[in-house]
Amino acid sequence: MPAALKKIYNSIAPALIFEFIYRQNHASYVSYSISALIICACFLFGQWPPEAEAAGYSYGNSFFTVIMICMIFVSTIVSTAHASILIAGEKEKKTLTLLRMSGLSPFEIIFSKIAVNLCFIALLFLPFAPLILACPLLGGVTYAIIFRGLLVLSAAIIFFTCSGILISVLFKKNYSCISFAATFLLFIHFGFFVIDDLIYDKYGSYYLFRRSATKLFSAFSPLEMWKNYFDSISSELYYNFHPYSHNIILQLSYTESAVIYLMAAALTTIVTVKIFERYLKWRED
Repeated sequence: MPAALKKIYNSIAPALIFEFIYRQNHASYVSYSISALIICACFLFGQWPPEAEAAGYSYGNSFFTVIMICMIFVSTIVSTAHASILIAGEKEKKTLTLLRMSGLSPFEIIFSKIAVNLCFIALLFLPFAPLILACPLLGGVTYAIIFRGLLVLSAAIIFFTCSGILISVLFKKNYSCISFAATFLLFIHFGFFVIDDLIYDKYGSYYLFRRSATKLFSAFSPLEMWKNYFDSISSELYYNFHPYSHNIILQLSYTESAVIYLMAAALTTIVTVKIFERYLKWRED
């Protein structure tokens, strides 16, 4: 193992061991995973075709879409909400000083919290693995499509995790973090569309752009990213499929959106570390 990776592992190992062993949250983790599996299985059972219909149609794409939507919905809410209470929970329990006395730097504390949240989401999605890997066996979807979707989902999870950690650093109470995290999710998913509508309402009568053409800020919404991803799947599977398009100001592919979210996650992490350093210095003074 390279020295850099070994140093990173040694810095986050205490936090991982503390979260997953000493806090003994195994029951809740397993219950979350089983609940997610049951919900997804119910969707699949409700759409499972009769044998006569399944003989002439490939249902793997339909099942993959249902599973992917469930994973997107669960990961968006859980990753942000869980991350938003990691630092605030330490403040409420008065254990932040003990964590600081362990010798971890502010960057290592923030990085370890991000790693803990990502491990939690990975554990939560383990039951989905056999279901999503079985979709190509039913036809209509390939492993390459699934792999690209999981990469984009990973980028989104990293972004929402880093955003949740930033929220957790800014507030002291868990309920404040959860409330602000809910507001943040609503804004980033729907707020950009509202801003574009306001731009149209103010300048639409003077500009030649129609409401459908004022996609400026809304291009950065996760909803647009996932719409482009599912449109790309349909374009690959159905040769006569052409996604609805119009003359728009800004158009991003789902890969470009994923890269932007990763860059935003890196910037958010840097800002979080700086704010956390100032907070710890203020506490020591």
